[in-house]
Amino acid sequence: MNVPTQFHRYLDLGYEFKISDCFPTIEIEGNSKTWSRVPKFYQGKSHALDKAISYQFTLSLFVKIIYKKVSDCEFYIIPKERFPKLFLAGKQFDEARLSGTRFPKYMTLFKAYETLTTPKERDIIFSSTRHSISHTTTQLTRSNVINTLKELYDGLEIDLSKFKHRKSFYKVFWSLLIETDRLLYSKIQQASKEFKLLYPNLKLLK
Repeated sequence: MNVPTQFHRYLDLGYEFKISDCFPTIEIEGNSKTWSRVPKFYQGKSHALDKAISYQFTLSLFVKIIYKKVSDCEFYIIPKERFPKLFLAGKQFDEARLSGTRFPKYMTLFKAYETLTTPKERDIIFSSTRHSISHTTTQLTRSNVINTLKELYDGLEIDLSKFKHRKSFYKVFWSLLIETDRLLYSKIQQASKEFKLLYPNLKLLK
């Protein structure tokens, strides 16, 4: 998300995002074991799957994780059938970049966050902002949501024509982006204890 420069001083710009790219793709098709959609990180290269690989799988999530401090990266293939929540969260995380204006982007990103968390784990600030976007003010009845919105936006409705609202919204959005990236990376690391190495740096989660 492009945040106007005037709000940068309010954001945690020192955070290093791990999920560099994340999108659904059909990797292997039938017995031919050919790429039906070559991930863009492999386009124009001579990479090919080992002919000995016997895996046949359909819709999967292709993920690139970067480690800036050591100038390295890893690539993962996460089958939807085996990891449905992880697949969905990653798909939504990617879609947030393509969701148009600020509110649709926030709602799509929140869906990814929601997929990765339980109700008790969710931050009331993230949830309250989501409630304000998706509900009319008369539908907002929970006291903790009302109090949080009043603290953030001086009321129950977010009006991005007002400076304070824009400032608060961008801070919340940026924090949600960081937390979703952190959760997605953590979940992938937990799931990657068992994997099949398809190609150097390309791991299929089992």
